[in-house]
Amino acid sequence: MPWTASGRRQFGVMFFPDRPAAHRQVHRVPRPGGAALFSIWDAVETNAVARAVDEAYRQVLPDAPPNVITRVAHGYHDPEEIRRDAEAGGLVVDAVEAVDLIGAAQSAAAAAAALPHGSPLRAELEPYGDRVRARIEAIAAELLAQRFGTGPIRTPLRAFVVTAHR
Repeated sequence: MPWTASGRRQFGVMFFPDRPAAHRQVHRVPRPGGAALFSIWDAVETNAVARAVDEAYRQVLPDAPPNVITRVAHGYHDPEEIRRDAEAGGLVVDAVEAVDLIGAAQSAAAAAAALPHGSPLRAELEPYGDRVRARIEAIAAELLAQRFGTGPIRTPLRAFVVTAHR
């Protein structure tokens, strides 16, 4: 997701390999005094679905390296590191605020399938084949069902919203 002309961004900063360099590019977008807003997922432990998928991944692939969900998507969650990187890129950080939200899914199984199908985890799992992905989904679905029930579920998640300016 590219930065917009207003400097607003949704999720994605955690995927940049050189975050200060990415923030330097962002610094160019807003007019002087203009805002740059972006959000970043907190640690995997604060997102029930990501946590269940990670637990399932570690059960099915115990010798595999940490997956993209914990390593990248939820791996950039230290507010001070985020602040340092943004400031190294020339932004002035006004706030790094934790925002607690509730995720909703039609079922534990639907929630468990979301990350293995609709995130970078899908590509990471491809070399292992469909059976491994299906096993991870089944275990994650069972973990979520134990914690939240089998019908429509509502799960906690947390992100950080960063407000900065030029």
